[in-house]
Amino acid sequence: MAELKRIQWDPSLATGYSIVDTQHQVFIQRIDSFLDKCTREGVSAKELDDAFSFLFEYAETHFSTEEDLMRRAGYSGHETHTQNHKYLLDQLNRVHDEWQDEGPGMNQLLQMNYLLVDWLRNHIMQMDKKMAQSVRESLPE
Repeated sequence: MAELKRIQWDPSLATGYSIVDTQHQVFIQRIDSFLDKCTREGVSAKELDDAFSFLFEYAETHFSTEEDLMRRAGYSGHETHTQNHKYLLDQLNRVHDEWQDEGPGMNQLLQMNYLLVDWLRNHIMQMDKKMAQSVRESLPE
């Protein structure tokens, strides 16, 4: 089996806005838990589906929090940022649908791994840090 990329929380991922950082830490824990299930022998399709749902629902919750902060702060990048969230959710759903139609395979696992690890790291570093700085100026904690 191919080696999966992992993501762990470290200070370089901090945005400086506590609710966003706390939710990122939980999101990363859920990604790690999901990837563990994906690579464990003998895990049923239902267990994988439940783990995916658990992760996906948290992504929706987290994105909703960020989008609310951006709206309240009048963040100028709100629309682009929200479209980026929608992109991830749409791509996760697409891979999940393939997974359900064809059964979980290496191709879907690697796509899911890329989406969850690379996308999240890039999103935090490029978009969330910028957003948090702007939100912090309008909505101090």
